[in-house]
Amino acid sequence: MRKTIFGRIFFSNILIISFCLMALGTLLFTFFHDYTIGEKRTTLQEATDYISELTVYYQDNPSPGTRYMFEMGLNEMARRVGGIVFLVDDSGEILTGSANYREHLPPTLPDSLAKRLITGDYVELGNLGGILSDTYLIVSEPISYHGAVPAVSCVAVPMPSITRYRNDIFSTVLLSILVTILLTGIVSYFISLRISRPLKNISVAAKKIAKGDFSMEVPVHGDNEIAALSETFNQMTYSLKKLEDMRNGFISGVSHELRTPMTTISGFIEGILDETIPPERQTEYLRIVLAETKRLARLVNELLMVARMEGGLQLKCGDFDMNEVVRIAILRFESVFTEKNIRADISFDDETCPVYADRDAIDRVLINLFDNALKFNREDGYVRVNVAQTDTAVTVTVENSGEGISEEDLKMIWDKFYKTDRSRSRDKTGVGLGLYLVKNIIAAHGGKIHAESVPGEYTRFIFTLRKK
Repeated sequence: MRKTIFGRIFFSNILIISFCLMALGTLLFTFFHDYTIGEKRTTLQEATDYISELTVYYQDNPSPGTRYMFEMGLNEMARRVGGIVFLVDDSGEILTGSANYREHLPPTLPDSLAKRLITGDYVELGNLGGILSDTYLIVSEPISYHGAVPAVSCVAVPMPSITRYRNDIFSTVLLSILVTILLTGIVSYFISLRISRPLKNISVAAKKIAKGDFSMEVPVHGDNEIAALSETFNQMTYSLKKLEDMRNGFISGVSHELRTPMTTISGFIEGILDETIPPERQTEYLRIVLAETKRLARLVNELLMVARMEGGLQLKCGDFDMNEVVRIAILRFESVFTEKNIRADISFDDETCPVYADRDAIDRVLINLFDNALKFNREDGYVRVNVAQTDTAVTVTVENSGEGISEEDLKMIWDKFYKTDRSRSRDKTGVGLGLYLVKNIIAAHGGKIHAESVPGEYTRFIFTLRKK
């Protein structure tokens, strides 16, 4: 089973937080345990001090009253600490103690233990060498009386009472850890869900794109890296959709442009072969076949040019005179100007106009623009060409009279296979790639081109190239 990002984030957070809380809980428990023992020992040491003082007072003031006060003090201290209070002399005999000491201790302690108790402050966590039935925290203090140590005061508290307090602390810490882990798990669940949902949406959208469906858009929430990723993914989807639409349009356009002349050629040749077309008209139809063949050749050449551009057009730039290139390009259409009685107005702001570019590529741009200017012109119309320059750039303007281009068509004339003359009443030879090639050639030179038009009056194309 594949591990999801949500599961990885969620369980990683839980494990890290649980580990940190357990480590913290262990440290807290150890600290409180040591603190509890230390506090209890301090309390017992204060108790032995009190017992020592009480014993000295009783020795200095022996009477039934002080005897009663002495015994009551021992019992009250035993009750207060929750343990046993007793006094031992240097021979190990237990002299007196709280009312409960006889239940736990023999009348006499071993000599070795008595010597340890009498020589100085004594603290033990044990059972007095097996005398006591359970583990006790035992604290003793020698009683100094007139320069001698006749006895030692001892206080013993059973560990179960300390353990019970320690267990209460442990239960509290453990409960706090469990509640924290539960609350952290809930918070982590929603955080993990918030982080993983956009990634899941991107995954679903990517699978749809792989199947050719570009309709899904990934929601963008917030202003973080994942939101930026979602936005970038949507932009990529839009670009892929546009590319797919262009590819489909390209295939459709090529298919149409190939099918039309092939159908014409096939039909006319069949007509000539089966003598449906009479011999006296065969030459006429063969000219049409030749024209369609040239159109096919032009389409193939332009498709190759498109492929070169989309693969990265390699320019062979050099210095040349733009005025000269314009003159030569215009001369190629001299017969068309004469046939359609179209006036050519050519103007150059300067005698020469040097430019650094790919001469063959710019020549193709001019031929395409002049061809369109004549093709979509009217009888007795005009074509105006102007070449101007500044210190850094050269601007070429090609304007022609005619029906013009609508504002809607102006936005799409640069697309592949797009034709403003959809009826093909004027453009019988074009394939809709001319302006696409023009724009890409100018862009490859780092220049700019745009079109202006007033329907029914004129169309104007203006492109600019850098001089260096």
